Amino acid sequence: MLRSSLDFDLARTAAAVGMVRIVAAAAQFALAFAIARALGAEVSGIYYLAFSVASIGAVFASLGVGRATMRFVATSAAERDWRSLAGVHRQGALVTGIASAAVAGVVAMLAPLLAEGIFDKPDVEPVIRLAALLIPAQTLLTLYSSVLKAVNRPISATALQAVGPPLALAVILLASGTDSATVTMAIAISSTGGFLVLEIIQWNRTIGKPARQWGQFDLSLLIRTALPLMVVSSMSLVITWSDVVTIGVFGTSEDVGIYTPAARTALLISLGLTAIAAVVQPRLAVLYRSGDYKGLEQLMRNTSLLGTIVGLPALVVIETAASWFMSLFGAGFDAGATALRILAIGQFLNVAVGATGLLLSMSGQERYLQRTMVVGALANIILNVVLIPILGINGAAIATAVSLGGVNLANLAW
Repeated sequence: MLRSSLDFDLARTAAAVGMVRIVAAAAQFALAFAIARALGAEVSGIYYLAFSVASIGAVFASLGVGRATMRFVATSAAERDWRSLAGVHRQGALVTGIASAAVAGVVAMLAPLLAEGIFDKPDVEPVIRLAALLIPAQTLLTLYSSVLKAVNRPISATALQAVGPPLALAVILLASGTDSATVTMAIAISSTGGFLVLEIIQWNRTIGKPARQWGQFDLSLLIRTALPLMVVSSMSLVITWSDVVTIGVFGTSEDVGIYTPAARTALLISLGLTAIAAVVQPRLAVLYRSGDYKGLEQLMRNTSLLGTIVGLPALVVIETAASWFMSLFGAGFDAGATALRILAIGQFLNVAVGATGLLLSMSGQERYLQRTMVVGALANIILNVVLIPILGINGAAIATAVSLGGVNLANLAW
């Protein structure tokens, strides 16, 4: 009876997190719409290039410490070892704070080289220089989201990290009437910093007095645990941003501005799988630990089928009305209709295969997942470099769809 109650509570929480993730995806789409309507294709492309530099910097600045801190905070909280909990929290925040500040300084200094030497777009330099300030805010926002999840606050953690900042930026951007990439970046920094403060407040309210202790934890253990975890994060980042960065190198700012909303729109197809994955995640771990491989296979099959049923209508609508969807972003954005169709097919194949990466991570196969992510990231880079000079943003869409599909099929083969 107790186990059934716990399973119900776990499923209910997972379902709630899944709904918050759907809202987060919708917030990202709303932000892409707001940026496109406010800035236009060319200026929004400048913003997205600078934002991609900041996002890449934030992942490398995190050093994988967020995931490692989450693991040790969860263990310490379960054992009520408040000294260790306070210590690992303090050291995680200190390491990521120092590392992110250092990376931000490097990015600010390299802004001229990145803008003129790599992107060949001098107008991007001041926005990149300002975007350097976003790196510490993003890094610490991710860290505090992780530790909140570790102490059973997944809903507030997801809302404060993934819903609040993009939604706030979208609302402020439309209300301000600005058409400047620099002002938009300043708003992004302010909204991210504001929600970071809210996360810290939530952390202190959740933990109470132990959160204010100095605590003690083995820093070398934290670093040794964190660095391998950075591999998957880095490779996922490559697949997420290499298309935008490569378009920035070989194409125009307008190309970047048109492609990014297309990519955000295609992600709507995977909303169903996002919610389903949140619900089945704890069940996958239970089935694997109990050795019920037949049940595991059936659950994955059902997940794939349900995701396909939910994603297929969205695919049909997008394939049929791609030009109309892109025209919603403003004049000239319908040039991304073909890229949207390609990306939508890639996302649908991802949904049809199912949550294979989640299965591997929940069943102790992180090393295999790391290998497939590395190969997928390298393939993504190569395909982008080869296809974008020939096919433009459609080449980027093909590269993303193929590499994403390849990773999922490789995971499925396991």
